[in-house]
Amino acid sequence: WIVDSSPGGNDAMSLSINHTSGLLTLFHQMDRLESQRSLTLARLATGKQIPKASANPAGLIAYNQLQAESAALDAAIGNNQRTRSMLDTADSALSQISSLVNDIQSLAVASVGDTATAEEKAANQMQIDSALDSIDRIINQTSFNGKKVFGGANQISTTVSNPSAITDVDVHSRTAGSGSTTLAANVVSVASAATTGGTSIADLSSALSAQTTITIGGKNGTATITLASGSNSSQILAAINSQKGVTGVSATASGTQLVLTSADTGADAFVSVSTISGGDSDFSSANLSPTYGTDAVVTINGQTAQTAGTKIMFSSGQLSLTANLASNTVGNHTITVSGGGATFQLGTNASDRRTMGLSALTTAALGRSGLGHLSDLRSGGSASVTSNPNGAALIAAAAPTQAGTASGRVGRVIRYQVDPTLNSLRATSEAVSSAASSIGDTDYAKETAALERQNLLMNASVSLLGVMNSSRNNVLSLLL
Repeated sequence: WIVDSSPGGNDAMSLSINHTSGLLTLFHQMDRLESQRSLTLARLATGKQIPKASANPAGLIAYNQLQAESAALDAAIGNNQRTRSMLDTADSALSQISSLVNDIQSLAVASVGDTATAEEKAANQMQIDSALDSIDRIINQTSFNGKKVFGGANQISTTVSNPSAITDVDVHSRTAGSGSTTLAANVVSVASAATTGGTSIADLSSALSAQTTITIGGKNGTATITLASGSNSSQILAAINSQKGVTGVSATASGTQLVLTSADTGADAFVSVSTISGGDSDFSSANLSPTYGTDAVVTINGQTAQTAGTKIMFSSGQLSLTANLASNTVGNHTITVSGGGATFQLGTNASDRRTMGLSALTTAALGRSGLGHLSDLRSGGSASVTSNPNGAALIAAAAPTQAGTASGRVGRVIRYQVDPTLNSLRATSEAVSSAASSIGDTDYAKETAALERQNLLMNASVSLLGVMNSSRNNVLSLLL
């Protein structure tokens, strides 16, 4: 070797075979490249950006959290889809019941008056019996996932301190997971029917001197009645009352004056009368614009409840119910909501739940106390169309509203709670999945390019290793 002998120059270019710093550097570089290539190959093989915790500890924590959130969202979506399926089942059943109730109402109204023969009424009664059987069968047999939809555990239980005063309590919803809730109901004033009492509309003191045609209007409808010449007060009252099922208006006599009164109470119950033709002086003034009844005034827990006649409608928070004032008298009562109902998990939090009541709308429940129920329309019942067509028509007129309201409540839960929640959960799930993918999924384009670079560098390192080995051989050649 050549030694620098210049002053101060005692460094030398040395050749050795035991220690070569360049070779160690090359080995270290090749080791790092192999480690990187192994990670790249693992990412390409597994499709995971973080195949092991050491690859990205912080990223793995974030990825696992997002995965857990995604799993919770998927479970919530499944819960809501099942809830919607159950409510769709209930809605379909209620739609059928609404159709049957409308048919019953049509048959009952068709049986009112003397125009329907006994044979026609008997035929109508047979159809009504069949429709009533269908309603009870639908309610009792409709099930979802092996569990009855209406009544049973899906009906919210209640007790009333005075059952003879407040009846037909139907709790539509309550706070999920809550215990017993007691409501203080105070009937401040009662409901009244619409009446012509105090107003002179017709004198019944003498028989009609000429044929007279009048129109009676009420909440249920309007009827045109022709009173024959010579009709006395009893015949006039009978003619008007024969259409009570159509109009919802009954006639009585107060002294010599005709008094018309609505069968129902409330601000939507009215009575109107007008003379269409006829020269009899007794009905010359029988023209009266609609006169209306009044609703009851009721407070529950100090909050004024909405009322329609004797019907109470109350909502506070998640609690919602309806009831009826059977006695229609003032006083204080308590309603206790004790539990039950169908509880649906909407969101990912355990507290994000809703409990709704799915009462059994059987023929014994459709209608109301004081008026009657659809079950009374059966053959042999107190309101069959063969024995009491007016009563049948009045009861049947109230049932469609109940069935429609029940169907509307189910539809409201679907439209304003389940469907929006589903849409929100799906959008959130998509965003969370995208975020998790950006952290945890392999970018194949990026990793393929990285692998190509690593392979090139490794090939270059192998070539350099050959050069380094050649240098060692040169050292050995000096000894030969």
